[in-house]
Amino acid sequence: MATAIATEIETLHNYVGGQWIEAEATETQEVRNPATDEVLARVPLSGASDVAAAVRAAAAAY
Repeated sequence: MATAIATEIETLHNYVGGQWIEAEATETQEVRNPATDEVLARVPLSGASDVAAAVRAAAAAY
């Protein structure tokens, strides 16, 4: 008999300027394994302010 194992689903952050930072966005999207439909993680649905921060960091690094 198979036993279900409860696991906590991690909510990931944005990688900006060499650091993992929490997104300003509060909504998330599930990332699923296409073979099993298992939820692997949640990622932020980053908005304009999150993207602008990433662009600024990229421009500064260049």
